[in-house]
Amino acid sequence: LDQLYVQATCLEPILLGKVREWAAASGGCFAARRRSGGGLDYVRFDACSSGAARPDGADGADIKWGGLKSAHRAIEKVIRAYGQDVSRLLDVCRQAIVFDSLRDVSACLGAIAG
Repeated sequence: LDQLYVQATCLEPILLGKVREWAAASGGCFAARRRSGGGLDYVRFDACSSGAARPDGADGADIKWGGLKSAHRAIEKVIRAYGQDVSRLLDVCRQAIVFDSLRDVSACLGAIAG
């Protein structure tokens, strides 16, 4: 499990870059916390990259990136669901893109397929 987390830590920035590319190519949105009043909104990444709603929170919202699965949760999942087979744990690095339409989902899948 330690080796898996070392690999995941190295791969996380690469995944984040890919997710940003896929969202930009498909009109994908990310969950964003509002700074004023709390709550959660969804921000289109193409708006973020143009400066209209920036992922760094300059517009009053912070993108809520997925990050690594906690080690505690990974251990729990490996024991309870995977019979202690660490090789079955596939979602240590994770992100989520939200779409407004099936056309946008299809565009994202096309971008992933390259």
